[in-house]
Amino acid sequence: SQEKNTYYMHDPEMLSTAQKRFDLKNDLHKALEEDAFILNYQPRVDSKTGVCNSLEVLLRWNHPEKGLILPGDFIPFAEEKGLMLPIGDWVFENILKQIAAWKKEGLSSLPLAINLSNSQLMNPRVSQTLENFISKSGLLPGFVEVEISETNLVKTSAEQKKQLNEISEMGAKIALDNFSMGLSSLNTLATLPLNSLNIDRGLVNGLFTGPNNTITNAIINVGKSLNLTTTAQGVETAGQKDFLCENNCDGIQGSFIGKPLPAENLNSILKNSHLKS
Repeated sequence: SQEKNTYYMHDPEMLSTAQKRFDLKNDLHKALEEDAFILNYQPRVDSKTGVCNSLEVLLRWNHPEKGLILPGDFIPFAEEKGLMLPIGDWVFENILKQIAAWKKEGLSSLPLAINLSNSQLMNPRVSQTLENFISKSGLLPGFVEVEISETNLVKTSAEQKKQLNEISEMGAKIALDNFSMGLSSLNTLATLPLNSLNIDRGLVNGLFTGPNNTITNAIINVGKSLNLTTTAQGVETAGQKDFLCENNCDGIQGSFIGKPLPAENLNSILKNSHLKS
């Protein structure tokens, strides 16, 4: 029975959102069992030559009812449920299958950028997993770049530093992803074995608004002062691309350059690549 002076509010929209979250979390186990994930690859180009010089590997969930779900909408649930390690293993295994398929067609893979979640980075076996992947793939270690979100490195733990150092020592590259200078101190950047800074897409999308031009240009200069390459993500317009090229950003990625593609749509890019793994 309801107590006197106690009120219960029923918000259908809130319940619907909660139900969707619950459904997604429950469906994740099934997605892993039923191989419902797919990989797309998004081209990155050299800002000076316009030539594609690497591909970012992007995970998608092909949900039977909701269609294609992007990582931002399911990775947090996967982290909550402790599923990022098996999902990460799935990603590495399926990139290996794709590299083998390209080789069979006489194509060489371009360098690949692969996202690592926080739980992967905190796991003691991640560097060994990466080393096994490089060995089986036949790629040169420098053809593999792992991307670590800036938010995961705000307070770098001893375990994270250990894993990053081991990844760096094997010759793989490390990029700090979604970088906006809002969280990381320059001192932190200087103490990590980084090779690249990926400029946050929010800054790129907001170019020509407020101080975003100044901040973006400052990031490019910070990269140069620390001998790091810079890549702008989320480039959607000619104006954004021109600003980034004029300010010596090294790499450009986004829908203006090329959307994420299934592997079979990359043949012409791979055939025309001068980089050989």
